Amino acid sequence: MTRLNWWLARLVLAAAALLFLLVGSKYILDPVSAAAGSGMSLPTLLGRTNTRAGVGGLFLGTALISVVCLASRARVRTGLWFVAGVDAPVLLIRIYGVLVDGTLSASRRILISETVLLVLVLGALALTRRTASVVSTTTTARRHTRGDVTAA
Repeated sequence: MTRLNWWLARLVLAAAALLFLLVGSKYILDPVSAAAGSGMSLPTLLGRTNTRAGVGGLFLGTALISVVCLASRARVRTGLWFVAGVDAPVLLIRIYGVLVDGTLSASRRILISETVLLVLVLGALALTRRTASVVSTTTTARRHTRGDVTAA
């Protein structure tokens, strides 16, 4: 079951990376259409460049970090915490915006997507929590057995 938990966690992290990659690509390749989808316009070339870099670049960087964390089991939890650390504030700010601006019906789809992502990431962290502590304890025990750890 432990191995399955780690593969599920990797799957969640990979899905988040893919989502970030898709959003980033959309804003990098066609910032005018991407912005228009949210009711924004980019009337200047500088606005397009800033949207590519600010929104697209941020999402692309987030995808890259998530993919790097997929490379080893030791970094999967770090990647999940990273995704949670990005998604949770965005979700909270979006909820604030919905309350202040009254945009619930227009924001419903993205609110649901961000909430599902956060729930999946937190679930994956919960699944791997016990396993991570068992692995850490086992590694420490092996170091003690080999004499790698000095007594304090």
